[in-house]
Amino acid sequence: MILSLTASKELLLSRWKDGCRPQYMVPVVAGSLMLCASALPWLNDPLGKANVAWNLPVDIGWQFHIDIFNYGLLCLACACCSFAAAFANWRTFKQHHSFSRASGLAGCLCLLPVLLLLLQYLFADLVGINQLAQHRIQMLLIQRHFGYAVALPFIPLDPRAFSASTVQMRLELLVDQLSIGPLLPIVSGLMLIGMQRRSPVGAARKRRTSTRLFGWLLLALAFVAVFGRAPASVACEYQAKVSLAQGNYSGALQWLDRAVALNPLLDRMAYYHIQRGEARYYLQPGQQSDESRLYLTASYLQQKDALSAYRELFVVWEAHPMVPWIQDEMSTLLTNLAENVGPLSSTRGGGFTVRTITPQAEQKNDEVALSWLQVLSYVDPTNVYSPYMIGRINYDLHNYVACGSQMARVIVLSRNADILSSAYTYIALSDAGQGDYIDERTLLLKAVTLDPAYSNNTAREELSGLR
Repeated sequence: MILSLTASKELLLSRWKDGCRPQYMVPVVAGSLMLCASALPWLNDPLGKANVAWNLPVDIGWQFHIDIFNYGLLCLACACCSFAAAFANWRTFKQHHSFSRASGLAGCLCLLPVLLLLLQYLFADLVGINQLAQHRIQMLLIQRHFGYAVALPFIPLDPRAFSASTVQMRLELLVDQLSIGPLLPIVSGLMLIGMQRRSPVGAARKRRTSTRLFGWLLLALAFVAVFGRAPASVACEYQAKVSLAQGNYSGALQWLDRAVALNPLLDRMAYYHIQRGEARYYLQPGQQSDESRLYLTASYLQQKDALSAYRELFVVWEAHPMVPWIQDEMSTLLTNLAENVGPLSSTRGGGFTVRTITPQAEQKNDEVALSWLQVLSYVDPTNVYSPYMIGRINYDLHNYVACGSQMARVIVLSRNADILSSAYTYIALSDAGQGDYIDERTLLLKAVTLDPAYSNNTAREELSGLR
């Protein structure tokens, strides 16, 4: 009996050493993770929308892309490659070098979607990352006026100073808004690459790498030619900034022309036109243009002279009200003008109202901010910050009907749970101000349901009767 068990154990060990262990299981697991990645959210919009891989088209800076070529399709293709690698590592085919190398190739392909996502949002898709930045700023400004604290982001950002004009700022924003989806391709790729490196064929392949150096060099050149256009545009823009700092304004314009030729989306960014405006302002001091006025606007804002900045920018906006980058700058300026007044100076917390200024001064500040916010609502009807603040100010001024209608707009424009919870709260409080206590309780319960982290003290205190 003991001899029989010993013989069986030696037989199993010999088979394990001969390579009969189920190596195909690693590619199967990797392929399954890639299938899951195609169905999971990849990028979270700050205003609440979660973009799954199938809703994110691939854009690497060549300005021609179709919705069907998206990250979900890429993940599905990588899953097929992983399953093919599992088939290649089946016992029948394991001894063939071409099949054994399939795991390493599949691993590299699994990393490709994540690398393309970084390339797209850090260098190529400037419009997409700028929209994320605008939504992030609106969300942070709204959270400042909740009257209670909510969970802080992974990387804290100052909404009054943040923009998507540099790669570092875009990276900070992207890290904060990434979801679980991109993590699975990284895990899958590392699993497959690690498996290929541990195989004996992979070790033998290392010794023959020098014979394939020329082929890898050609592949690297092709990779740079296809994917290097957008990073080259960023490099040209950086050189333009250096030329501006040195006073070489004609050279800066040349670098900016190269940058926009490599990535035409740069023409839709306000910071690009501010740089051109600076160069043209000093090269042609007697001639005013839209770009030079935009540069003056940015200069006045740096000096904290928002009213002078508004006078300069209003001329540009009046001439081109529908141009996206002018709308963005006008929205940012109007937001600063409203925030500079200090609306909603009395903050609510812990069941008490802490008043930092006199009620008369607070009401005057709220009315001035309200005028700027109404202009902002006209300039950018999709801006969530303006209807939220208009609703909050109207509630403090006891204009309950106006508050309810503005908060209803907030509910339409945003899917962020924290913002929705606050909006339902102030609709409920407005109903209570008009004597409708039944609807008030229903809406407060909805606000509490949207707040599982127990941050919304305003709604819970109203429900409990503490206020």
